[in-house]
Amino acid sequence: MTLVIEPEYRELFHDVVEDMYRFRHRIFVGLLGWSDIAREDGRDIDPYDHEHAVYFATVENGEVVACSRLVPSLTPNICATQFPEYANLRDIPRGPHIYDYSRFAVAADRYSPAECNRLKAMQVSSVFDYCVRRSITSCISFTLAHTLPQYVEMGIRATPLGLPVTMGDSTYVSVHFETTPEAYAKVLKLFGMKRSPLIDPAEAGDRERANFAIAGGPR
Repeated sequence: MTLVIEPEYRELFHDVVEDMYRFRHRIFVGLLGWSDIAREDGRDIDPYDHEHAVYFATVENGEVVACSRLVPSLTPNICATQFPEYANLRDIPRGPHIYDYSRFAVAADRYSPAECNRLKAMQVSSVFDYCVRRSITSCISFTLAHTLPQYVEMGIRATPLGLPVTMGDSTYVSVHFETTPEAYAKVLKLFGMKRSPLIDPAEAGDRERANFAIAGGPR
């Protein structure tokens, strides 16, 4: 299951959020070598983990194995606040129905490529599902450049906001992509899914299902 944790539910799912911070540190610092964000407490927390951040935590056997984050574009965010200079072709779109997408990670240090693709499908489909539920029509992101062909493969409209830039061993680009119901349907089709595994505590019954799943099922 993939649990969406909105600000009002962050305290309720405090342990999941903390596990997610440690998971992010393990992947981004330990696996990918992002030494500039390393912390002694082993938690990846940046200025955009603020009170408006929305988290997506894929949990299996009581452990976070994939994650990502949405931040309202009208609040501080990575694409518009940290890397605005890399949107050198088009203005960065911002508005109440546009969010910044960041901190996507899967447990590539412990899972096979096939399993990582499964986790990716769970994350991406859940994010699009959530966007449709909350009338979020598009996202901005400072992301790895190789994701652009993936949007094309899914048939999703994605517009580069700037030229690719190399940082360390990777190439990144600022992009604006749609998250409409039509785009969500294309994501499901690509991954061969009927619906996303999203559990939304704001929906009736989902809070109980989230607690059940996080606890690892029946004892």
